[in-house]
Amino acid sequence: MENPSDRVTYGDLRMIRSEFDELMQLSLEAGTLKRPVAYEQYVDESFVKAIKPVSIAL
Repeated sequence: MENPSDRVTYGDLRMIRSEFDELMQLSLEAGTLKRPVAYEQYVDESFVKAIKPVSIAL
């Protein structure tokens, strides 16, 4: 997993509501979805309340 050295990594995988809403609108406009899905129905944020960020040395 160390090669290539410029490998893409992801450190912040939070679901951001405004980005979700934008993606939902684009999906509706593209016809990918027939009706909107509520953020609360799709995302469970209950586990985030106890989150403790850690440093990841690269």
